[in-house]
Amino acid sequence: MSNNKGGTLRLTLENIQTPYNEDEFVGLVTNLYELLIKIAYLGRDQITWPPGGGHAINEDLCRELQIKPEVVSLMKRLPYVDGDFRYCIHLYPQSEPLSYLQDDDVERSRDPDGGPGRLRRDYILPCDIPLTAPGDEGPYLVLDVGDMSDTIRVIPWDEDPEDINPDGWELERPDDPRYYRNYYPQHAPSFFHRFMEKIETLEVIPSGCEQFERQYYGSELPEIRDPAMRVLIETYGWPDSFRQGDWERDVEEVWDGIIRQALD
Repeated sequence: MSNNKGGTLRLTLENIQTPYNEDEFVGLVTNLYELLIKIAYLGRDQITWPPGGGHAINEDLCRELQIKPEVVSLMKRLPYVDGDFRYCIHLYPQSEPLSYLQDDDVERSRDPDGGPGRLRRDYILPCDIPLTAPGDEGPYLVLDVGDMSDTIRVIPWDEDPEDINPDGWELERPDDPRYYRNYYPQHAPSFFHRFMEKIETLEVIPSGCEQFERQYYGSELPEIRDPAMRVLIETYGWPDSFRQGDWERDVEEVWDGIIRQALD
């Protein structure tokens, strides 16, 4: 299938194709959580880590929803932010984590955009797994674990594929313009590495402040991000001489002061 002008096959935004590797992907998600712990966005005890044999997932419900075994296998091995707390944070900017320990989220995974009572249980393909759900009009992430895929899509709340896809990108379902797989795929490992690099370089900074919504601050809010960047680097030694314990102790007070000053 042609995906760009001139008839050249373009498989992902980066034009990279690698087979899906569950161990690699679990490692990437785990590394993201470890980074969020390091920067005190989450506490280690707020994450439900997979036991040795994997989480207990409702496999009967997964079969009813025709979710592929490869997806169920990944569900069992991912760390989760569980319970109601998952509605209070963003795992990706403006995007809430899903917990497949909860039957409601297993069902919601088939249609992250759908509301209560109007879920399309067959909207998301059986080989695809949403990693997040839309936050407050935010995007959600969908991983494709099919053979020779290893791709991820960012599905925005309010933009059509033609608004964000590269020029000439061919839609998978032209008759359904907002279909989630019409959005261009990205190489999943590269996507995660880029996102973690943005956090490590403080291009985006996740705020672990309880007094305000836990979210990421980037270039769209420099009045918050830039002071936080300076404090992390100049006062707490990020990244090479990072005093993590001191930052964990002070994080609430620091973020509260920065955000309140920006709001004044």
